[in-house]
Amino acid sequence: MPKKRKDGLQERKVTINGKRVSVYGHTVTELDEKITKLKEDAEMGIKADKAMTVDDMYDAWKKNRTITASTAAEYDKKFESISKHIGKMRLTEVTPQTCVKLIEKLEKETTVKKGKKVKKYLSSGINSRISMLKGIMYLAVDRHLISYNPVSGIAKKKRTEPKMRDSEHRALTDQELNLFLSESTRSDYYNIMRFLAYTGMRSGEAAALTWGDISEKRAYICKTTTRVKGETVISPKPKTEASVRYVPLTEDAQKVLTDQKKRLMMIYGGDALRADAPVFPKSRGGLIDSTVLNSCILQIVRRINKDEQRLERFSPHAFRHTYATIAVRNGMPPGTLQKILGHADISITMNLYYHCSEEEKDEAASKLKFGF
Repeated sequence: MPKKRKDGLQERKVTINGKRVSVYGHTVTELDEKITKLKEDAEMGIKADKAMTVDDMYDAWKKNRTITASTAAEYDKKFESISKHIGKMRLTEVTPQTCVKLIEKLEKETTVKKGKKVKKYLSSGINSRISMLKGIMYLAVDRHLISYNPVSGIAKKKRTEPKMRDSEHRALTDQELNLFLSESTRSDYYNIMRFLAYTGMRSGEAAALTWGDISEKRAYICKTTTRVKGETVISPKPKTEASVRYVPLTEDAQKVLTDQKKRLMMIYGGDALRADAPVFPKSRGGLIDSTVLNSCILQIVRRINKDEQRLERFSPHAFRHTYATIAVRNGMPPGTLQKILGHADISITMNLYYHCSEEEKDEAASKLKFGF
């Protein structure tokens, strides 16, 4: 029970992180609210003395979010680029000018790709890091550790590079897909790449599939692969709740599975078709990840281009974009496509994954008849 002091305030002693502290309030309700907040702060690692650094606040911000292990790893990797510049600063020391200087430093960072020095972060990468910092600081404001968010007035950088959906994540044309697959037949990953194009699955979902997930005409998606401390593992939670779904298997996809069974039986024998065995294992054992597929695609694209044909580099995600575009072109209702792709929001399906060619626009416009 709270104790009423001579000055009229209610006082209650509680244990926070092993220490007894006194909490004061004008009413019992106010007292309960303050105690609840103190306990929440303690769970998130927020210090009551307001001496928290940006690194400390990041840890609290991450604890305050419900995320998968793979998302946490992505956050950690992204935050590293912020932490090395301002991680040790106290929250009260961070100003708008600090954020401007952080952006300038990120813009100057370089890395080496294909033997050339290039910018380490695209404008979108810098914007995503500033958005993360903004969210961290909003939590600090909410917990009364700082009086205002120093990032709130910082403008996003204008995009100067093409969107990924128009380059590496683009939908392949029929000609590009046929050319690529015809040159991929000798690859250990030929079957999984065909399977991605014929089902629209995310590469992590296909890599996590086991034979027990496959029925005659459907594949059950309930897990994905993720990278944790440099190792590819199975995450029991897919990307979102909408990602848990059944994906219909077209005749082409079923043929891929038949071919894959024959291949695995020939290499590994009957154990390779156990219910808990991966449908598409890595060639030397273990789980396939996007790095493996990216490397495989790059090698094949280079081989194609050596033969005086031209194919721009693309990522494994391009197979998903390609599936969506072909599906819409063949009359699949957008709502059905949304469920197959596992999107929570149909706008993602149509805005990001459906690629309309100039020929399709011309054909659609030619069918219009005006009565005036």
